Parts: sequence; C-alpha cells; structure tokens
Amino acid sequence: MSKILSPGSVPTVSFLTYLLKSCVDYIRPHEESICKSIVNLLVTCSDSVSIRKELLVALKHVLGTDFKRGLFPLIDTLLEERVLVGTGRACFETLRPLAYSLLAEVVHHVRGNLSLSQVEPIFEKGVDQPSMDEARILLGRILDAFVGKFSTFKRTIPQLLEEGEEGKDRSTLRSKLELPVQAVLNLQVPVEHSKEVGDCKHLIKTLVMGMKTIIWSITHAHLPRSQVSLSTHGTPPQGLAPTASSSIPQPFKGMREDEVWRASGVLKSGVHCLALFKEKDEEREMVHLFSQILAIMEPRDLMDMFSLCMPELFECMISNTQLVHMFSTLLQAPKVFRPFADVLVNFLVSSKLDVLKHPDSPAAKLVLHLFRFLFGAVAKAPSDCERILQPQVPVIMEACMKNATEVERPIGYLQLLRTMFRALAGGKFELLLRDLIPTLQPCLNMLLAMLEGPTGEDRRELLLELCLTLPARLSSLLPHLPRLMKPLVMCLKGGDDLVSLGLRTLEFWIDSLNPDFLEPSMANVMSEVILALWSHLRPAPYPWGGKSLQLLGKLGGRNRRFLKEPLALECKENPEHGLRLILTFEPSTSFLVPLDRCINLAVAAVMQKDGAVDAFYRKQALKFLRVCLSSQLNLPGHVTDEGSTSMQLSSFLVSSVDPSLRRSEASDIKADLGVKTKTQLMAEKTVFKILLITIIAANAEPDLHDLKDEYVENVCRHFAILFHIDNSSANTSAPSAPLGGPMLSSNSSVGSKLRNSTCSNLKELDPLIFLDALVDVLADENRLHAKAALSALTVFAETLLLLARSRHADVLMSRGGPGTPMIVSSPSMSPVYSPPPSVRIPVFEQLLPRLLHCCYGSTWQAQMGGVMGLGALVGKVTVETLCLFQVLIVRGLVYVLKRLPIYASKEQEETSQVLTQVLRVVNNVDEANSEARRQSFQGVVEFLASELFNANASINVRKIVQSCLALLASRTGSEVSELLEPLYQPLLQPLIMRPLRLKTVDQQVGTVTALNFCLALRPPLLKLNQELVTFLQEALQIAEADETVWVVKYMNPKVVTSLNKLRTACIELLCTAMAWADFKTQNHSELRAKIISMFFKSLTSRTPEIVAVAKEGLRQVILQQRMPKELLQSSLRPILVNLAHTKNLSMPLLQGLARLLELLSNWFNVTLGGKLLEHLKKWLEPEKLAQCQKLWKAGEEPKIAAAIIELFHLLPSAAGKFLDELVTLTIDLEAALPPGQFYSEINSPYRLPLTKFLNRYPAAAVDYFLSRLCQSKYFSRFMYIIRSDAGQPLREELAKSPEKILASAFPEFLPKTDTSMAQGAFTPPTALMGDEGIVTPQPESSNPTSANSGETTDAYFQGLALVKTLVKLMPGWLQSNRVVFDTLVLLYKSPARIVRLQNEQELNLVQVSLMTINQKL
Repeated sequence: MSKILSPGSVPTVSFLTYLLKSCVDYIRPHEESICKSIVNLLVTCSDSVSIRKELLVALKHVLGTDFKRGLFPLIDTLLEERVLVGTGRACFETLRPLAYSLLAEVVHHVRGNLSLSQVEPIFEKGVDQPSMDEARILLGRILDAFVGKFSTFKRTIPQLLEEGEEGKDRSTLRSKLELPVQAVLNLQVPVEHSKEVGDCKHLIKTLVMGMKTIIWSITHAHLPRSQVSLSTHGTPPQGLAPTASSSIPQPFKGMREDEVWRASGVLKSGVHCLALFKEKDEEREMVHLFSQILAIMEPRDLMDMFSLCMPELFECMISNTQLVHMFSTLLQAPKVFRPFADVLVNFLVSSKLDVLKHPDSPAAKLVLHLFRFLFGAVAKAPSDCERILQPQVPVIMEACMKNATEVERPIGYLQLLRTMFRALAGGKFELLLRDLIPTLQPCLNMLLAMLEGPTGEDRRELLLELCLTLPARLSSLLPHLPRLMKPLVMCLKGGDDLVSLGLRTLEFWIDSLNPDFLEPSMANVMSEVILALWSHLRPAPYPWGGKSLQLLGKLGGRNRRFLKEPLALECKENPEHGLRLILTFEPSTSFLVPLDRCINLAVAAVMQKDGAVDAFYRKQALKFLRVCLSSQLNLPGHVTDEGSTSMQLSSFLVSSVDPSLRRSEASDIKADLGVKTKTQLMAEKTVFKILLITIIAANAEPDLHDLKDEYVENVCRHFAILFHIDNSSANTSAPSAPLGGPMLSSNSSVGSKLRNSTCSNLKELDPLIFLDALVDVLADENRLHAKAALSALTVFAETLLLLARSRHADVLMSRGGPGTPMIVSSPSMSPVYSPPPSVRIPVFEQLLPRLLHCCYGSTWQAQMGGVMGLGALVGKVTVETLCLFQVLIVRGLVYVLKRLPIYASKEQEETSQVLTQVLRVVNNVDEANSEARRQSFQGVVEFLASELFNANASINVRKIVQSCLALLASRTGSEVSELLEPLYQPLLQPLIMRPLRLKTVDQQVGTVTALNFCLALRPPLLKLNQELVTFLQEALQIAEADETVWVVKYMNPKVVTSLNKLRTACIELLCTAMAWADFKTQNHSELRAKIISMFFKSLTSRTPEIVAVAKEGLRQVILQQRMPKELLQSSLRPILVNLAHTKNLSMPLLQGLARLLELLSNWFNVTLGGKLLEHLKKWLEPEKLAQCQKLWKAGEEPKIAAAIIELFHLLPSAAGKFLDELVTLTIDLEAALPPGQFYSEINSPYRLPLTKFLNRYPAAAVDYFLSRLCQSKYFSRFMYIIRSDAGQPLREELAKSPEKILASAFPEFLPKTDTSMAQGAFTPPTALMGDEGIVTPQPESSNPTSANSGETTDAYFQGLALVKTLVKLMPGWLQSNRVVFDTLVLLYKSPARIVRLQNEQELNLVQVSLMTINQKL
C-alpha cells in the first residue's frame, strides 16, 4: 500500500482493520504501517463521500484495539480539518459529525500519552487568550440555539400531546364497535406518534444535559485556569455582546446581562417541555437535571434569572406540581441556597399573599407549599438566612393578622402563620424574635378572640397550635402566660397532635419557671389542667400516659389542691322518669320499665362526634329515639282515609295535647292518660324536649340522614297542624279578637289557653316545647345542627303559612275577594313578600320572643341562631306582628352586632341584612298612618339615635346604625337630620361638654365619629357655638400629636393602634368642619390655618389611614380656596428643611413629599429637582453612604433612591430639563448597586420610577433615546421600558413616530426629502422640550457628523430590534405603516446585507439573529 491511491487500496485497508481482533498475531508486526497507510490515504484521497467514510470507519476499528498506539505520532496530522473531512462541500456536510466524534475519541484514547507540546495546540485551537471573546461569542450562539429549540418545543409539545389524546379517543370510540368492525378498523395510536414522542424526549434530555456544560463554560469563560474553582465575582461590562475588535475585559466569573436574559429563556420555555414526561420517574429525573443547571450558576446570575422568570414559573407550577421539587433542590444547594431564598421570599411576600384569600384555589395551595419549603430550609440554617427573613417576616405577620380578621375564610393565612411559627421555633433567630416582640400581644389578642368568636371546627386546632407556638422566647411570653392557660387546657382535651403539643408546652413551663411564679398563672385553670392530665393516665399502648404521670409528679403536692373545689359530677335532678314502658305478662301482670337511661345512652350515641360509635349503632339509636318520640306524640298506630271523617282526623291530631277539644264522635279512641304529679310532668317535658332536640340535630349528620327520609319534616308539619287547629278553634270561639292587642293578653293566644288547660289537669304536654327545642338547636355550638334547625323552622313556618293562607283564601272566596299576599318592595333591594294583615299566625308571637332571647345568649352560636331564626321569619310574619316586635328585634340585632368581634365579617353582614330587611318591611311612607306604626317607628329612631351618640359603640356598629337611619329616612321620604332633630340635644350635649382627655381612647373615637356624622349631614345637625369650637381645637391637638412619641411612650401595640384610630377620626372631623359654610368666616381663620398646617404635617405619617384622610382634606381645601403664600410656605418649611441633608431622608418624608407634589405641583420650584439629583449622586459611593449617619435601616438604600427618582414625574412641567441627567444618573446608580443583595442591574428598583418620568414627556424621551440608538447602555434601558406594562405611553408615542425610527436607524435607505422631513420632525441635538423651551446640550457621542461606522452599524441593528419589538407588541403596527415595510424590503435587498451574511462570523449573536428580521416580518 503506497501513498498513491489505487482502486483496491481502500477496500484492502478496510478488510485488514476488520481482521484486527481475530488475527492479532499475524498483523502485529504491521501495526505502524497500517496506521500510517490509513492516514496517508486520508491525506491523498479525493473528496469522495463513500471513500472517506470507509476510511473513517476503518480508523474507528483501529481505535477499538491495541493498534491505536500507532496513531500517537500521527495526532498532529489528524488534527487538520482538511485531512479528516476533506475540502468538498458534500464531504463537509455529510462527514463532519463522524469525523469530529472520531477526533474526540482519538484524543480521549491517547490523552495519557500526549506530551505538553502536543496538548498545547489542542488547547490553543479552541481557547487561546486572543480569541477568548470569540469563544464566548460561540458559547452564546450555542446557548441561543438551545433556547430557540426549547421555544420550538414549547409550541409543538401541546400539539403533540393533543394528537396523542385524539388518537386515544379514536381508539376508545372504535373499541365500542362490534367485533367484526373492530377487526377491520383497528385504529390504535400510531407507532409514528409514539416514536416522535420518544425522539422529542431524548432530544429534550440531551438539550438539558448540554445546558449544564454551556452554563458552566460561559460562567468560567473569563477566568484563568488557576481561578476556575475560586468564587470571585465582578460586574459584567455593559453591552449586548462583545465584538471581536473590542478590548479584552478583566477576568470575572459569571454571566453578562444579555446572557442572563438569554439563559432565562431556557427556564421559561424548558419547564413547558416537562409536560411530555408523563411518568413520575421521568419527570423527577428531568426536574433534577434542571435543578443541576441552576445549582451551578453564580448566585447573582441565579437571582437575576429568577427575578425575570418567577411569575411564569409560578403559573407553570400551578398545573405541574413536580416543578416544586426543583425549588426544593435549589433550597438545599449550599452555593445558591441564600440567593434563591432571597428571591423566593421577596416574590411571595410582594405579590402572592393576596391569593390566600381563596384558600381552596390551586394558587393558594402552591403558595403555602412554597412557604413550607422555604421555612423548612431556613430552619436548617438560621444564621445564614436571618438577614434575608428580617425585613419580610414582620410584613408576613402583619398581612396575616390583618387578613385573618377581614376575609371570610382566613384559613390560608392561619396556615402560613403556623408554618412560620414552626420554623422560627426550631432555629436561633435572635434578631427576628426581637423584632416580633411588639406583635405578640396583637397576635395573641386576635387568636384568642377567634377561639371565642365565630370560627369553624377546622380552624380550632390551628388556632390552638398558634397560641402555644408564638415566636418568642419564654421571657417575652411571661406577661401573657395567664392568657395562654385556657388554650393549654383546650389542647390537653383535644386530639393527639394537640395533646402532644400541650404536654410538651406544659413540661417546658414547669421545667423553666419557678413554681411560685407558675402557680398564680395557673390558678384559674388548675383544676381543669389536673383533670385533663388525669384523663390521660392510661396504660400502654396509650402514648400519653407516661408523660402525664411524669408531669403530675413534677407538680408535686400541687396536683391535689384541685380537690378542694367541687367537681362536676353526674346527677339526676328529677327523681321521676320522663318515659316509662309498660310490660304486661300473663296473667295480666304489669311492670313499669323506665326508659330515661336508655334514652340518654341513645342520645350520647347519636351525638357522638369523634367516631367512637359505629355508624350502625348510631342509626339504631336514632330509630329508638324516633319510636320514643312517636309514642309521646300519642298518635294512633294506623289510620286510613276510608271511613274517617275530617273531624276524626282532627281529634287524632289533638288528642295528645288537649282532651277538651275532642268531639263526641271520637270518644271510642279516647286514651286514658292517667293522673300525673308536677315533677312527673316536668320529667316528661324534659325527655320530650331532649328527643326533639336530638332528632332535629341528627338530621344534619350525613351518616344518619337519608335524603328520602322526611321524618323531621313531618314532625314539623304535625306541630304546625296542631297550632293551626288550635288557632282555628280559638278564632271560632272568639271571632272578634283584636289583631293588634297586647301579645300576652290576646284572646286568641294559644299559650295562655294551653297553660290554663295544663294547670287544670296536669296530663298533657305543652306543644310550645317544640318551639323551645327548635330554638335550643338553633343555638347549638355545632353550626351544622343549627342549619338543620333552620331547615326545620322553615318547614314549620311554611306549613303554618300555607294552612293560614288556604283558610284565608276560603274566607275571601266565600266573600268574593282575591287572596294574594302583600308585597313590600324597595328600589334598592329585591322585593320582600309578606302575608296579608288578616293572615295572622298567633304561634309566631310565641316564637319571636324565644328567638329574641336567643340573641342575648352568652355564646356567639346562640346569638347567630337567633339572627338566623329572625331572618327566616321576616317574610312569613305579618307586618302588624313585626311592627309589635320591631323595637325589640332592632335592639336584639344591634346587641348581636356589638358582641360580634371585628373579624366576624360574614356574621356581621348576615345580621345587618336581617336588620335592614326588618326595617324595610315594617317602615313605609304609604302605610305609616296607623298609631301602632308611628309608635314603633319612633321607638326605633330613638334607639338608633341613642346608639349613634353612644361613645362606647364600635366603628362597625356605628356605620350600620348610620345606614339604618339613612334607610329609614329614605323609606319615609325625609332627611336624617329631620329624624334626629327632636332627639339629638340631650344625647349630644354630654359628648361635647365633657373634655376628650377625660375619656378613654375608645370613647374619644366614638365621640369624634358621632360629631363627624352630625356635621356631615345636610343640613348639618349642629350649630356653630363656642363649645363646638373648643371641641375642634381639642381634636386638632390630638391630630397634631407626634406618633413617634406615642410609640415610645405606649409600648402596648393595642394602645398605639387605638391612638392612630383616634388621630384618623379627628382628622376626618376637621376635614368635615373645613367644608362647613359656618366655619369659613373670618373669625375662625386662625383655626383653619392651623388645621391646614396639620394636614401638611400628617402627609408624612407612617400610618396609611392618617395619610389618606389628610390628603383628602388638603385636596378639598385646595379646591375650595386659594391658600395664602405665607401659610403655604410655613406649612412646607418643615418638610423642605429635612430635604437639605441626605441623612434626614426617610421613606415617610419622601412619600409625604410625593403626595404634596400631587396636590401642589405648580407651587414648587423646579430647582427642587436639582437638589434631588445631588442626593442621588451620594448613592454612587455606597461605601461612604453606608458609613454616614442616616434614618433608614441598612439595606434600604435602593428603596430610598427609588423613592427620590419617583418624585421627578410629579415635579412641575419644566422638570423635563432633567431628562438627560436623570437617565444617565439612573444608569450609573444601577451599575453601583452593591453585589450580593436582592437588587441588581437586571432586577433594578429604579426603572419603574424612571419610566413614570419618561411617560410624562413621551415625545422628548423618544427623541432622546433615538438620538442615542448606537449606545447600548441607553438602548437596553429603552427596550426594557417599552416592553414593560408601565411603558405603554412611551411605546404608543414611539409607534406614532415611524419616520423618527427610520431616520435614526436607516437614514441611508430613505429618500433625501423624507430624511430631511424626518430630521425636522424631531430635534434631539438641540431642544428636548419644545413645549417648555428648555434646552439640553447634545452629547458629543450622539453628533451625527462624528458618528463612526461602528456606531452606524449598531444603530442599524438596534433599529431592527425596535421594529421587531413594536411588531410583536402591536401586531397591526407594521400593516398601518407602509413606509416601514418598504424600508425593510430595501434593507433585505441591500448589498450590505449580503456582505454581512458572508462575514457572519464577525457579527455578534444579536446581529446575526436580526439579519433575518426582514424575512420574518
């Protein structure tokens, strides 16, 4: 085999290499010559694809044997590209993958035998220092290709999955066909689809694995080899991408801004690709691979990437919960744990806490899941994460406490508090616990109030756990220890988890505290604690017996002191039996078997809550109770319709109640009830009531209630018929009974008649017991039982109403009149239907007092039971009856509103709706002519007025009373002032005459609020006198109080909160007084000036409510009058003086100045902007700024600077002259952001405030940035702003100026006339503010005459990027601007574009991607 290629050379070499493994001994002497022959043939052969491929395959066979040693000396020749691939295009395209994989294999096999002189060329071939930037550009292009592929998959995978689902649906549909047809139409999912899915999975996995290498390579591209393992970090240079001619940057570790933006596309698009991996193992593996990519990134790059991608990732995680494990992996990675936790907690706290208002939504569940991961990871490294959590935990605490008392279902916020409390209890967070000390008492107040007030059973255990896991050291909890004893006792009586928590807490207190200190704290609950511990003294395997015995031993002799107090023992109050069974045996021997204990046992089984009794036995117990109830109702066993008259049926119904109503026709079924004593009758009533209560309550148990079973409904109908028959009989005997007489003295009162008959014979049970039972179940602690009672009450009332209406209709028909119900309507609410006045049901007069008594119950369940019952009767009771009870009902409902806690918004709304409905039904201007109506109306107004001027009334109750007065005024066609005119003098005088300082804070709030309401009425209810002026001066003194002094003086947060409410109420009162015409006289000008000064001062308050009220008051003053210049200057001076020094700046000061600028922008001098710029320049030296004395906390520097920039868009219109200086300074401030913190150039806090400023001057801003189109640092900010939602005004202004874009980016492609016209349309070199006449000097770099060719090229590509962005964000823009389209066509056809395509390697990645923009558009 010579160097001359003969026709048989290549086949011969191929055959010899095939025999290498089988004929090793024969070929061994020719090892060197065979390797040389193959390489020589590669050098000399022609560019034939088949020949070269056969030689490469032969070389691959050699690499698989020991003959590869012959290739070592020939490695230099193999490194030449023309030797491996050849020079032909066909060979280059076809053989390149095989050739380079073969080269990599050669280097892999011989790497241990290569000398340094051979290694250096290999290394220098790809990564020599002069071409380091080129290598990074190449890596960037690879990264861009990967991102593009992921974007393609993001669009195609949903279609692929849809095709697979359609295939499954088709096969499922055809599987329902008959067997012969199935044999013909066997349409399973095509094999091609399965193969395509498999190929996509394999390719995605390959891309993800390759991304890890690319990210690592880009991160370490500018580090010397000796520093690759070091963690140095620098700030990347500005610009989209470096060019080959740029200077070599300083070595740094990390990614540039454009690379982070590009890499974020992998995360945004890649997570959508996980939908293709259906199996859990595959999905888990892919999530792990993604996590590995992120874990190798530099912390700063990771923070920037997630700040860009977090919103989209959150939406993806809602549908794909496996992505949460990626977050879990990052929270466990030591390198990126802290920065990722910082980004995650900022994102969740700033934008996702509101989703917890809907705890059942997937977003809320995801937020709680992420918080669990976050706090779980933070608890393992408290020292590293305390700085991250310190600014966020108080915000979480405040938001949870606020929403827990306001939203309807606060379970999500309570669960978040539990997660946070557990994490803080498990770690050493000294600074955090110290910051949370002021919130302990408000939090405990809230939790205890929710335990006592309206709360569901699902929240009870959660609230108890929160009470005993408050995040504080024991020394901080000592003042609150007595209040924690009740939750402790409830925990010891709860489930297993609560018992464990209670025992651990009690043991900790006993071990840590002196007995002399602990015993007084436990004095009130000592007996309950000891009894609860004794209840757990059970043998193994009960888990808490040993621990309880240990705690009793630690208590020593104190565990027996509770024996001094009487214990709650079971006893039988009445010796008689309520229900007895008579058993008769032959020969007629009878036995009395008492059933009371059996009934009690059955009741306990039915009402069992913890599932200790099997459902079968509970059902049998309920059947037994129903039989007992039926026996007490004394109904005949079997009655048929045949042969039974209506009179007989009536006697059946009333026989067990009133024997005096029996007729002679029913004498054969008369029962002998015997003679009873009073105690026996009381026992029977008690058992009867217990049976009714249990059976009604059991109707709410899903295990016991059958939808087809109407036993309870039939019992309700039975009693309704009883009351109806009794009423009919009474009406027959006394037809002239008055309808509007006293309730208890009515001749038709069923109660008096039944009481008389009961007292006479002591035989019958009172049917009013049924009403008592209904009300008792309405007041049950179990709200499900209350709902069942409400349903029973509704059936009972509707049956009574139906019977009464049918009787009324029969009477009217006999008289020839219609029988339609009366309608009481209102223009603001849905109409309410009430029965006609003649449809009077006396039993409702017995039921209403019972429901009103329920409203005054000791528990909130009883009170809400009364409200529910009253609401159910409003549309069923006649207006005359409601009129009799109106004052009592209003008093009862207002009492309920007073007792409800502030967080019970649902219960408050329900109560206020019932109150409003009663007032609407009873009070109507057309029907207020009767004396009873007038007296009832006057009584309601008097009561509401007394509550309005009650200083102790809460704000919520006062608002509801005010709305009720407004409703009454509208229903009667009058004003509220007219209603209160005769009543307010004796009620209001005590409020004004007594100084505010002599009252409690809450009473002061009530007094001020009441006077504010009176002043706000039109016409005002008050007259301006000296007492009122003195009161206003006192309110002004309170409004001017320094809140910082209050916080120091009153360490109690509850007192501080009440004082802030008082300040808010006083400012509202003064706002109302300023709008009062009588107060605008010259005599009160001095007081008005002081009030205006107070408005200015209050704008810098830290309390949002005070700021909002003061701002509104100042706005009204500005609208009503022109303020004197001296007053304005004196009011502004305190604020402007603080602006003189940087150390005096604070967030309240800057926010107050912003509010002033909103109201009084024209009164400020534009030179204020220059002073603000001076302050901002201090932020360019963060080291010096951190060392100087200041009012803000460490780490808040970026927020202060952002607040300063926020002021510029509020300055007078002449502030446009600061455009250039502010934009340049903002860019410098972003570059000066300290590393290692949350904010960076990509995640900058300054861009949104700057966007607001640019939006105010959109035309000047567009001209400014277009004139600097070739400067990447300006262009990148401009692109960010027009892409953002806040930059819409700027984007719209840019879209209206296509000629400006073309003139700035492509001037050579415009006709001369168009160019001159476009240049005349905007004048960036001379005047940026044409309207204001403010001139800004043009920077030298933006002078067109001095622009070099490189700047022109940059402007060209960045102009294309602008056009691309506008087309993407505004799809119809290109279609409506023909000149842009024509210019793009010229660009596409231009020779310069062809030249650039031929020199593609000299362009950066962005330029390459924009070269095809014309074709895409």
